[in-house]
Amino acid sequence: MNKETQEFYKNTRNYFHKAMVDLRELDESINSLNDMADAVYALREIDNYIEKLRKEMNKYSETYQTAACLMLISRHRKAFKTEYCSAKKETRISTGVPSKSTKPKEYQALLEYLGVPQKVIDDGLLAVHWPNFSTWITERQKKGEPRPPGLGEQSPHFELGVRTRKSILEESEVESNEVPF
Repeated sequence: MNKETQEFYKNTRNYFHKAMVDLRELDESINSLNDMADAVYALREIDNYIEKLRKEMNKYSETYQTAACLMLISRHRKAFKTEYCSAKKETRISTGVPSKSTKPKEYQALLEYLGVPQKVIDDGLLAVHWPNFSTWITERQKKGEPRPPGLGEQSPHFELGVRTRKSILEESEVESNEVPF
């Protein structure tokens, strides 16, 4: 693993543990209504920072996964190992799921195909969960089953499944394994 990746992991892991301790200390410091309101405000802002970081990390991860999978395809390979993990190319079908507001007829056709009662469709009680739907479509395609009506174009979506072979940090590098909750 390159030095920058290992350092990013180490810094993030250490910050996580420090933030957990800080959160416990914050909780113990709340003594008034003002403290509670200020804490809610600060925690909301912190959550926004964490969400932005999560999205940015996911963007990089998706880029690396797609690139690695395309390299595996070009080399006629499905999997490989590093010192730290084993990695395997996984392909799912990505397809446009119709929206109730922009493609109501296609949306209606899909939900009817799935056996959703009309009352549930009309009341908007159900939404398609894209990751699960993508897995379902992929499995159907592997079995040679027909595509449901109302779907958009499909394309492959590559993921790199990874399994741990070795811890990223040696035990001597780990500041704390315990979370104070």
